[in-house]
Amino acid sequence: METKNLKSAIKVHFSEVFLSSDKINTLLENQECILSDIEKNTKKNSITKRHFFMITFAAAILIGVILYPPFFYQNDLTHQIATEVAYNHHKLKDPEIFSNSYSAVQGKLHRLDFTIIPSKLLSPALILIGGRYCSIKGVLAAQLRYRHSDTGKTFTVYQAPSTKDYKTTFKNLQETQIDGITVKIWQEKGLLVAEAN
Repeated sequence: METKNLKSAIKVHFSEVFLSSDKINTLLENQECILSDIEKNTKKNSITKRHFFMITFAAAILIGVILYPPFFYQNDLTHQIATEVAYNHHKLKDPEIFSNSYSAVQGKLHRLDFTIIPSKLLSPALILIGGRYCSIKGVLAAQLRYRHSDTGKTFTVYQAPSTKDYKTTFKNLQETQIDGITVKIWQEKGLLVAEAN
């Protein structure tokens, strides 16, 4: 019997409780304000997250430059040498000595403080035509002219004494394109060697 009374008491209570239209409108306005605040905070958070990402990225780049400058310097050094080699190749100045003998070319280029070499990385189809003095980054170097035996195409090879920077940068062969000229740069027998064609 008590269960019946409880049920009927609950029904009576909730049938008497109701919200006026003013209360409903106030609740709806409050809901709109809350949703608007949530939307503003979401936009602020996304802007804050974007700024945080950009600042973190910039800091990582800066730390990379400070802690590992050789990476950035190596690419710059490669570009500098390749640009100079391509420029000299494009000028195609005649050799000072015409000969297919390395010793004959070496004999005429007596100011060099290193011995020019027949590089092992050059194609066997390249035939030495002669050589002349030049410079790479202000250092006296040899400019050797070759002709490809099959195609007749001219190749220029530059040899200069290797420096500490070159040894670090050119541990492996580097290849790049400068103004349509392919430039390869490497180390061999204590020399910096650069080929342009």
